[in-house]
Amino acid sequence: MAPVFARLGKQYRKRMPFIAINASDRPDMAKRFGVSATPTFILVRNGKALRRFHGNIPEPVLKQYLEPFAPPPSEDDEEEEQRGGLLSRIFGRRN
Repeated sequence: MAPVFARLGKQYRKRMPFIAINASDRPDMAKRFGVSATPTFILVRNGKALRRFHGNIPEPVLKQYLEPFAPPPSEDDEEEEQRGGLLSRIFGRRN
């Protein structure tokens, strides 16, 4: 799930932050949010869990789950996504 999380984090970078926490490294956070299995995805706003998803979730499904919670993209975000990042422009490929 790490590659999926990384890709979605890039896609949503201007709309919502993505933070990965290793439950083994941060048992305090795992306890606070009741994480008992991995992977667990938790949407948090103002320190409170809004929604949680468990297990290996296909990327399109996870994106579908996230979309209602993400602010709409701005026109600048859409233009940047269409152009691709700096490296994609240099090497002629899309992210």
